[in-house]
Amino acid sequence: MNSQDYTRHWFAVRGILSFCSPHLLRQVAYSYETGGQEPDAIAQAISCNENGQRNGMKKADRFRRPPLKGLFKLHFQPTGGRSIGALVTNVLNETGHPMREKRMAALLEKYEEQVVDHRILHEVISEMLDGGLDDRSKRGRLTGDWVIFEKAGKTRRYLTIATHEERNDDQVYHRVIAARQEMDA
Repeated sequence: MNSQDYTRHWFAVRGILSFCSPHLLRQVAYSYETGGQEPDAIAQAISCNENGQRNGMKKADRFRRPPLKGLFKLHFQPTGGRSIGALVTNVLNETGHPMREKRMAALLEKYEEQVVDHRILHEVISEMLDGGLDDRSKRGRLTGDWVIFEKAGKTRRYLTIATHEERNDDQVYHRVIAARQEMDA
């Protein structure tokens, strides 16, 4: 099965194929081919959004500045090569949260008088990484890449994907226009 068929399969399984632009499907298939982005991770995020379910990620929110103003971004967890950067971003974003600081302080106090060994380091690092991601997920604050969508009446139309590294909103907007044209044709 080629990457486009594989992508269409997962979007169909999730029951969202008709809400997604052909442009988005090609983009997801290409991302799968070149970087290992699992299509079902994106399909699942869209499905959760359609069904009003939370998936641990930040809630979909509206862009506030032109040219994307009025469109929405839905966060999804990158997979493949991009996933490590997203995990690091989420762990760093959790640093400084009062609950996280409290748990880390208690853990460090527990070992204050001891010689640091492999077991202690493992526990501290696990708490920083796993605990931080778990806490952030429970609060629905995980960030990731985005699916850009619009609301057309009661229907959502999923148009394109974008990353935090993309600094040119005009490029993203040109993809939005192309996706709209394909969906309206």
